[in-house]
Amino acid sequence: MTPEKDAELVAKYPLIFGTKHPHFGFECGDGWFDLIDNLCSLLMIDKTLTPVATQVKEKFGTLRFYVNQATDYQYELIDRAGTLSEITCEVCGQPGELDFKRSWIKCLCEGCKTSK
Repeated sequence: MTPEKDAELVAKYPLIFGTKHPHFGFECGDGWFDLIDNLCSLLMIDKTLTPVATQVKEKFGTLRFYVNQATDYQYELIDRAGTLSEITCEVCGQPGELDFKRSWIKCLCEGCKTSK
């Protein structure tokens, strides 16, 4: 993710991406910015516990959002975001699909597949 998008999420959700754990940046493309933004917004609704992100990355073409702890509902939200990432282009955010034709599995739309 670009440094600008990274900084925007950290500034918007300091309780999730704050100073309790070192922030190493988002290890995924800008196309998942909205997925992560929406997920964090929903995670903040449950006032019983604010999960602190320990790592946010792409693995095997899907979003992995690791937290120190969360409620069952928050874990369901995290799982749902991971599922949505399977059909969201990691590069541009348009509808996509997992591309297994490269050495690295990525979720890409048709346009981003052909431009790579």
